[in-house]
Amino acid sequence: MMNFDLWQLIAMMLILGGVIGVVVPVLPSSPLVLAGCLLWAWADGFQRVGWGTIAILALITVLSMLNEIWLKNWAAQRTGANWKTLLAAFVGGMAGGVVLSPILPVFGTLVGAGLGAAAGVIAVEYWQKRHWPSAANTAWNYCLGSLLSIGVNLLLCFIMLGVFIWQITRD
Repeated sequence: MMNFDLWQLIAMMLILGGVIGVVVPVLPSSPLVLAGCLLWAWADGFQRVGWGTIAILALITVLSMLNEIWLKNWAAQRTGANWKTLLAAFVGGMAGGVVLSPILPVFGTLVGAGLGAAAGVIAVEYWQKRHWPSAANTAWNYCLGSLLSIGVNLLLCFIMLGVFIWQITRD
């Protein structure tokens, strides 16, 4: 049985927050997982988790962040979206998450962020092109890209957790 000190408990909360951050848009997912792993390693005196493992986790974090930026935008840009549309998706997602968070904590944040982002894309695309089917298609592609990005980030976070758990449980 492992004994945990305060730093390791804080590290576990950071890691848990990072995993939750994969689906909650206001929390940085993989950076929180990395921070938690680094804090754990420091608290353990780098006995079980060394700098090589931290470097691997940092590389996975960079891949996760690039995925988050690239995949959603690529999917929307396939249908002709520009930076204004992507900015509207971001602002709409944040606003939607804030509006629905008090009504339904966590679930409301997720639904609100998704609906807000889609509404932002549709509004700007329709304003620019004056064509509903095109605006809806761009919003659909943005949402699909977002879901795919979440799936990839979840996979990368679980890989990070697997590497970390493997390191801390080995003898």
